[in-house]
Amino acid sequence: MANSRRFKRPYVEDPVLAKALQQIDDEFSNLFQAVAGAGGGAVPTGTGFRHVVAGVEDAAAKLVENADVAVAAGIVESKLALNNATHSAANDPTADQKAALAGTSGTPSVSNKYVTDADARNTNARTPSAHSHAESEITNLVTDLGNKEVTANKGAASGYASLNGSTKVVEDPANATATPTASKIPIADASGNLDGWQNSVLDDSSSQRVFMSCLVPGGAGFLLISGTGYWVYLGRTKRAITPTRVELHVSTIGAGAQTAEVGFFSTPAAPNKAAQSVTKLVSTGTVDALTSTGVKRNTAAFATSIPAGTHLWAGIRTAMATTQPTIWGIGVDMAQGQILVKTSAGVLTGTGPWAGVIVAAATGMVCPDLRGTMD
Repeated sequence: MANSRRFKRPYVEDPVLAKALQQIDDEFSNLFQAVAGAGGGAVPTGTGFRHVVAGVEDAAAKLVENADVAVAAGIVESKLALNNATHSAANDPTADQKAALAGTSGTPSVSNKYVTDADARNTNARTPSAHSHAESEITNLVTDLGNKEVTANKGAASGYASLNGSTKVVEDPANATATPTASKIPIADASGNLDGWQNSVLDDSSSQRVFMSCLVPGGAGFLLISGTGYWVYLGRTKRAITPTRVELHVSTIGAGAQTAEVGFFSTPAAPNKAAQSVTKLVSTGTVDALTSTGVKRNTAAFATSIPAGTHLWAGIRTAMATTQPTIWGIGVDMAQGQILVKTSAGVLTGTGPWAGVIVAAATGMVCPDLRGTMD
């Protein structure tokens, strides 16, 4: 065969020996050809190592491939051309640490480096540069300044209330009043009293018709003294009212020409165990005849409106020519000042005022029982 490998045998004259040698030569050639494989016994083309797969040699030589290396092959790393060097992962950063390496401003680089502990700027305290901003440049500042409370307005008119050390409001509420008024709250008057807001003989009900003293009624035997003025406290008005009559009851008639006055009066304060100045609100000298018994009153109705908060009194004075009438009386004032008198008072239709004094404490009748009515 042209491409077979043969041994160069010596020339042999013996035909039998020559034939035997030829057979040996042929068998050796076939054996060599089987080992050579597809290469047909020829040297494979290309560069590399002869490559045999499943007992068949490739026609082309090639370098060792990954598939040609056994898993258990102990090839040292220095002989391998690795894309990434092998190493222990013990010190590898976590996913979060890797993400943090992106930095906070810009991409980290040679011109945008991380700050290290040794950087002098970490311990170099520097005074901020002076600067200023217009109010309009700061979000909501103009509005917020416009809505803030000015300290000068604390406790001032149209300002806001101040608090004391117990967080209580110091100033009086604007809707507080010493005089009973709708939608208001009570406050003590100049005397420290809340009389106008307390229950008294003068109810704020529009249905109340009669106003009378809270003193104990005495009996039918109080004799008036000529020329003396008597005033009985009826209470403090809770609303404006227009009482029309002063009433009394004659038990024993008077005699002689009649001189008498009745009316409604006021004082600066409620009864307080002291003398008070008595001021006329309305009065008249026209009174039912006191020369007969029974209920008597001013003949013509009064029409004067009396304001809320008034300390209201009913008053009478007689100066009959012969005998003063005896009328029902009241007493047990105990010098509290709910009865005021004035000797030689003069006519009660005068301008006044009158200096009313309290009556000494007594268990009997000390004053006529006078009442006010609305009709």
